[in-house]
Amino acid sequence: MAPALRILIVTFTGLITLIATGCSHYRPSNSDRILSVDKSGRPENPLTGHQYAFGEYSSHIKNLCNGNGKTLLIYIHGGLNTESSANKRADRITAAMYEDGYQPVFINWKSGFITTYREHLFHDRQGEYWRFWGYPSSPFILLEDLGRGIIKTPMVWWYQSNDFLQSLFFGSFPSEERAKQINSNLLKDKQDPFGSVPKVVDEKGHLIDERSGASKAFDGILGVGRLALGLTTAPIFTSLGTGGWDTMKRRANIIIDKPQPEQYVLDGRQNQGGIDTTLGAAANFFDELQRRQQADRSLKVVLVGHSMGTIIASKALRLWPDINYERIIYMAAACPIEDFRSSVAPHLKKTPPLGPKTAFYNYMLHPIAENKEAHGFGIGGTGSLLNQIDNMYENPVSESHRMLGKWVNAMNAIRFFDVPGVSKSQIHLVSMPLDGTKPDSHGSFDNVTFKKGYIWKFWSADAVK
Repeated sequence: MAPALRILIVTFTGLITLIATGCSHYRPSNSDRILSVDKSGRPENPLTGHQYAFGEYSSHIKNLCNGNGKTLLIYIHGGLNTESSANKRADRITAAMYEDGYQPVFINWKSGFITTYREHLFHDRQGEYWRFWGYPSSPFILLEDLGRGIIKTPMVWWYQSNDFLQSLFFGSFPSEERAKQINSNLLKDKQDPFGSVPKVVDEKGHLIDERSGASKAFDGILGVGRLALGLTTAPIFTSLGTGGWDTMKRRANIIIDKPQPEQYVLDGRQNQGGIDTTLGAAANFFDELQRRQQADRSLKVVLVGHSMGTIIASKALRLWPDINYERIIYMAAACPIEDFRSSVAPHLKKTPPLGPKTAFYNYMLHPIAENKEAHGFGIGGTGSLLNQIDNMYENPVSESHRMLGKWVNAMNAIRFFDVPGVSKSQIHLVSMPLDGTKPDSHGSFDNVTFKKGYIWKFWSADAVK
């Protein structure tokens, strides 16, 4: 049997085994600061993984919205996170947030690949959830996935190869060349400057790359191996990744807009201590937060979304316009650029009753880091998740539909950040350096400790300095 075919079979078999087995449950030590949401948009107790007893959920929501004299810090994680990994992250970074005087709230939702692809394969059908008929139709879904993966493979190879070449020869592609010039011009603009501007190039347009020569050579050699493996497994991760991505988007939606349950039709609105349980769990939280802040204007709030968490954050910004935020922080945003105008900008226009206007931070990887990233040493493809979404899992019809959290996208769509009524000084467009002191991969934005002893407090206004 050919080695390439053997790799494909072994990888595919391993993935199907994982999909069938699922993951274990981790009990967090700070469960009182976690809003845990199941795959159907319902709240669950993070300690037990089961539904709350009557009355407990209402108390939990109200406790989450209590700042206790501190700034409420809402963190929404992204895709490809299991329940256990989300709970472990909350445990890992809670202490640093408390030390800075914040009261954290973690909105944890099930976005792991195993459960999302399983739901795509057996239940999700054109926006509906099929319980029984999803199973007999699943072979056709699998054939569709495999067929799509095979047909798209040549273009996936093209995109992967481009990512690799861009990691070696930055600026050689037209989109990057334009982005470099725009970035350089922004650094020179002293008349109407943004609050922060990416430091990918200097004012003369020269690349800022802090890596040593040896490090660059090592990355190049490593990249060859990753690319070779990624080209081999492209049919698999392209086949499975699109379905998983679609279900993750569905779950990001239903934690706010939960599908209408049978009880709604039979019994009317379900009420549990003032909490409308026909809504998604995140909607319960933002409803209560808006009521709490209207009653107490001194309550300060910071909103942080990472990756697909920005999809949820953007929807919350649209649906609860009366909540005032000190800062809105997007990290490696896996939402379209147009979300800035439709969701973020209206909050930047407002004049809060207390304090200055809201500031927006768009944290992005350095483009070389974006292009040289690989998943499972290439088994899951090369290029960052945002690269893969733009090039494989989505079909953006214009630049405003490309991912907000990519430097090259943000620079080429810079006009979208010029909104009447919003001062550019409120907008911070920040790229991460390549010196090891800050995130250098899509999944590392929620880490706190980096090389050289640097502490990355992404929730702080001083994090960009």
